[in-house]
Amino acid sequence: MVTLSIQGDWSVTDASSLAVAGTASAGATVEATLPAGTTVTATANATGAFTLQLTNLAVGSNGVVVEASMTGYQPSVASIFVTRTLDEAGYEASAASMSYDQLVKDPASLAGTIVTYQAQVFQYDTNTGKANFIASVTNDGYGIWSDNIWADVDPSAAANVCDNTIIQFWGPVVGPYTYTTSLGGSLTIPEINIMYLTVLSGGC
Repeated sequence: MVTLSIQGDWSVTDASSLAVAGTASAGATVEATLPAGTTVTATANATGAFTLQLTNLAVGSNGVVVEASMTGYQPSVASIFVTRTLDEAGYEASAASMSYDQLVKDPASLAGTIVTYQAQVFQYDTNTGKANFIASVTNDGYGIWSDNIWADVDPSAAANVCDNTIIQFWGPVVGPYTYTTSLGGSLTIPEINIMYLTVLSGGC
């Protein structure tokens, strides 16, 4: 059987790539497969050392399957989890700016995508609860805002947020969210889990 051992700290902050080192049988082909199906290949040198350069890592935990193989020998397989984290500045820099039309078209397919918007809080009261509010993300001018999203928020981060507060926020798309309106009907709008929030004007 081909030997395989992987060493090191499998985490990275504010970067999308990581070099993963290990040892295997000398001359073995070592292949790493990332969740998206991307593969990276290296060859163990005469002492068995190899380095796999993993790229395009998603934020969060990335399950990586590593296989070492040689002709005529049973391969060895190992699973590791590479974690990519971002500090606030890195997180905000990674956010995508997209039109509301693009967001609302199929929010389920955008789940996990980090986005940022300037928005006016439309409703933040006992009906939404302290951990949620509705915000309008399109500024139509003359104080008029449209295109609503459902926001999940840490109440402590929204302590200075009230109805009509203008904010900038950053967070991942969760998917579509259906809620009951004050008139008893239902509406489905995109849901975003706000990780960072800045009050621009009109704070409580």
